[in-house]
Amino acid sequence: AAHTLYFDDCHLFPTGGTACVGMAVRASTDPDQIYAALGRCVTLWSESTYCWEAAYINDSATATAIESYNDNIYVAFGEAAGATPHQYIYGAGTTWTVAALNATTTHQDNHARYFVKAKNGWGQDVFWKAGPSTNQGTERTALAWSDTPTTAWYPTTAFTVGDSDRPITGLYPFRDTFVACKVDGIWLWDDQTSDFRNIVPEWNTASHSDNGAHGALWYGKLFLTAARQG
Repeated sequence: AAHTLYFDDCHLFPTGGTACVGMAVRASTDPDQIYAALGRCVTLWSESTYCWEAAYINDSATATAIESYNDNIYVAFGEAAGATPHQYIYGAGTTWTVAALNATTTHQDNHARYFVKAKNGWGQDVFWKAGPSTNQGTERTALAWSDTPTTAWYPTTAFTVGDSDRPITGLYPFRDTFVACKVDGIWLWDDQTSDFRNIVPEWNTASHSDNGAHGALWYGKLFLTAARQG
């Protein structure tokens, strides 16, 4: 028999979950556009409906990072899963482009795990990404930068931060530079030497995926999670 159901409220939990990995602001509009990456969805805050509206939905991958750069919103979806690509996307509103910097869809240039805006070795304000260093790679120790991340990344051979078997857990801006957190330390980018150095080597004896996995700037200080107190 037919049934009529009435709801006071309803919540949907889509495949991929609803955990928020970050927010980004596009300031070229009035009012500013505020985006959030939740699960497989990129959402946009609506000043008309006062709710988060879906702007993009990935059909298979969960978002790992979101950032704004040069009037675009960039969303990372991690590494390729074998022959299945999980390219990052860029765009705004409901218009998004899937990264195709290399014709091989699973190429490392098309993938990212984390993003951060910071200076490069020439003192330029650029866009950095952390991700794989090989085609179909799953490693998370390579960093590259670009001032045109819709077309190319530099250097051709990406920087490798620390040991190749110790993955990056997060990228964070800090003062006039940035840090790459890894399971074994906090690696500071030195734009004078164009290299990274570990400023918290104590984590090497307490290696954990929680080290630096979450962080926030507050009044000039960077607060990071750690697997152990102290």
